[in-house]
Amino acid sequence: VLAADVPGFGDSASAADGRDADGTVAPLAEGLRAIAGDALPLSLVGFSFGGLCAGLLAAAEPALARHLVLVGAPALGINGTRTTLTPWRDLTDPQARRAAHRANLAALMLDRDASIDDDAITLQALNAERDHMRGRRLFLTDILARTLRTLACPVDAIYGSRDALYRDRLERLRAVLCEPPLVRELVLIEGGEIGR
Repeated sequence: VLAADVPGFGDSASAADGRDADGTVAPLAEGLRAIAGDALPLSLVGFSFGGLCAGLLAAAEPALARHLVLVGAPALGINGTRTTLTPWRDLTDPQARRAAHRANLAALMLDRDASIDDDAITLQALNAERDHMRGRRLFLTDILARTLRTLACPVDAIYGSRDALYRDRLERLRAVLCEPPLVRELVLIEGGEIGR
């Protein structure tokens, strides 16, 4: 398993030619060629924004992708509004910052309160502070849905029934991904159980 930061996140530098998923394609392709070499093509798994990046990469560089798995990926043309998050950058009180990160985890990532423990909040704070790619716009479009129609590799998808982007739009999600089939299999995780 090769697990790398997407350009603009974690310890990676920002992409030179963009502030969104489309700007990650060239550096991701270069990085995969450098570290995977003869192991290419690979199965690509992308979570959330990483799924959008992996889909765009598989379309632009088909020789790199043997299989694509989307996990909670945006940009399917289903959600037209951003999830409202609690601002934290201007907070100076450490406890207020942690409370904001907790609220954002609850709004966007974790459905069960018990899952939002101290480790999860610390990890969220570290990752949010190293996010250099602000102002992303493509996740509200249908660019991934359109891109999936062009892929040469098979695509599977995993989404949670309580995903913040799709919890009230699961039938629409099924319709977009399965009719006409853009994915071989859509797996919905519902309350710890896997359903189709």
